[in-house]
Amino acid sequence: MLVCSFIYDLTTHKIMKPLSLFYLFALSLSCFLASCVETENEVSQLSSLWYHGAGDGVIINGDNTETTLELKAECGWQLTTDGGWLTVMPASGMGNATVTVVADGPNPSHDNNRQGTVIFTTADGVKKRISVVQTPSTYIPLTLSVNKSLLSFDATNELSMQFDIVSNTGWTISADQPWVIFTPASGDGPAQITVHCLDNLTTQDRSCTLTVASGDLRQQVAITQKAAELPTLSALSILDVGETKASVSATIVQGTFVATECGFVWSTSPNPASDGQKCKALQNDGTTFAATLEGLAKKQLYYVCAYAVSLVGTVYGQVATFTTLSIPHEGDDKKPDF
Repeated sequence: MLVCSFIYDLTTHKIMKPLSLFYLFALSLSCFLASCVETENEVSQLSSLWYHGAGDGVIINGDNTETTLELKAECGWQLTTDGGWLTVMPASGMGNATVTVVADGPNPSHDNNRQGTVIFTTADGVKKRISVVQTPSTYIPLTLSVNKSLLSFDATNELSMQFDIVSNTGWTISADQPWVIFTPASGDGPAQITVHCLDNLTTQDRSCTLTVASGDLRQQVAITQKAAELPTLSALSILDVGETKASVSATIVQGTFVATECGFVWSTSPNPASDGQKCKALQNDGTTFAATLEGLAKKQLYYVCAYAVSLVGTVYGQVATFTTLSIPHEGDDKKPDF
């Protein structure tokens, strides 16, 4: 069935030539296509046919990171931003859409707005600028820092050391070794931390890490402590040798800890430190000590060395040798034994 339409001319008061419905449809389509075209490349306002519903701008709360923008369009479009801190999702589409405008984080300023622009562009290149404002943030980010990253201690040190914590929140401190003592172990806000170490009773350097933590924030302070030194013993001196005894002496250079015991070990084997007899020194002024070895056999070769004991361990000096005497006594048979 053919459907027609008539147009009445108001100026001539005559009915003009009838128009088919097909012709009216073609005329409407051409008007619709023309609606996505603008003679200028950029305009301050677009027809509501292309875009409406969000006004000329949107606001992001300063403590938040996103808001939504309602688009109503009857053609394809793209969205771009002119600020490095803004993104939009999705960035393109067709027809009506709800777009998310995303900031890179809360407003870093607590006093000033942060401003940017979302640029709406139709498929035919017509543009509209949409202002984006992020208000000042009331959010105060957590801060945590320390003023020293390394503290170094001697093997034995009665002195303490300090480092400062700069923070606007609560924190705790932990150590990965038990020989580091610190106080306080927790707090809120700025603080000075006092650190000291237990004596290092080993001959190895050692280290520890202090971790200051607040939520996901971490700061570390490295603690190092030097190794303890053993005493050093001089070469042994043989003072007097008899038939069944001998007098010996040695000098000592104290190590980290003063020796608690000094003396000598002797044996008829070359390794008196492992299988010898022990004789504690009777005289010890901190630098020299001496002793008399008794109960020796006559005319016997002996090996002897000094030793010193400290909190770190036992140290041995160089090995010396001596041979006891065999002196004829009155009443002895002095004739040769042959």
